Amino acid sequence: MEETPKKNIPFILGVVAVGFAVLAAVVGYILYPGYMHRQKYEAGVARLQKGQLQDARVLFDAALSYRQDDPRSLYYLGKIALGKQSQTSGKGPIYPDADFQKAASHFETAFTYGLQAHDEAMYRTALNDAGFSYFMRKEYAKAQEKYLEYIRLSPDDAFIPRYFVALNDFERFNKPEEARDILLPAVGSASTPLHFATISNVYVLLARLQFYFGEYEEAQRNADLAIAKGAPLGNDLQIQIAHAVRASSLARKGDISGAENAIKKANELAGSDKAFACSLADAYVEGGLSAKALLVAHTVPAGKNYGYSICLHVLASASETLKKENDARMYMEQYLSLTDTFVEKNIVVERYRNEYRDALGR
Repeated sequence: MEETPKKNIPFILGVVAVGFAVLAAVVGYILYPGYMHRQKYEAGVARLQKGQLQDARVLFDAALSYRQDDPRSLYYLGKIALGKQSQTSGKGPIYPDADFQKAASHFETAFTYGLQAHDEAMYRTALNDAGFSYFMRKEYAKAQEKYLEYIRLSPDDAFIPRYFVALNDFERFNKPEEARDILLPAVGSASTPLHFATISNVYVLLARLQFYFGEYEEAQRNADLAIAKGAPLGNDLQIQIAHAVRASSLARKGDISGAENAIKKANELAGSDKAFACSLADAYVEGGLSAKALLVAHTVPAGKNYGYSICLHVLASASETLKKENDARMYMEQYLSLTDTFVEKNIVVERYRNEYRDALGR
């Protein structure tokens, strides 16, 4: 009778062994995906650090197959979709091989899965990159949302976001006050070679905003800074615009010769002696030379672009000053008709449209 328990020992040990095996299998089943996810993720990071983007992409995709809600792998896939940054000189595309739609999609999914809680630094970088991706896709409202959130979190390190928010406000959202307030701190926040290479764009936009607000001395000063800082950019359009802003500022002070020379320089950079004819006419209006402004504006063939809208404004304004009421009303009507066709209307266009609608009793 006493030997019976001893006979059961092998059976009991067998049951225990099976139990441990089952437990090990269950634990392994639970832990294996986590182990594989971590292995693929870390290998992806290592490949990315070596510049092996496609190999890294495969590894991050594999990591997500084990844990699809991993925001960090999604963040890196967004960076890979942007591709390598090609230059910091301000010339040419920054990401020539980018898939901006895919980049934005990866960043958005990373946000959904709580990237900010996992890694604040990654989150801020992703906001900046998502904003740029949306901007390049012309999804400006989405770009604005991401950039404004970045500025809220990193107000002292937001050179690029501040510029693009202000540019959107100027070109399409008609928020001049916000544009100026957002842009002013950008001047002192440049910190990278790309920032310093493109800071002239900030000065140009700031000059245009200040001229809009009647801050003419500040506008000229920043236009001058844009020209000085923009030398490496050569004949870039923004530098041409800086000369045009400078011309209007000088004309307001009575320096007509200086204004004409500024327009001449803009034309030289543009490669055409008539490229800024409407801006010259506008400078004459600013300088009180309405008759001369009319003569110049009348030499410009009618067009359908923003440049010609400047001439229509000159024709309306100068005609009104010279008491040619019927002509003034005609040009106001033409201005409204032309700018009705603009998909985007900048703050200057919106201002003149409002003025002309009021003048015409609309």
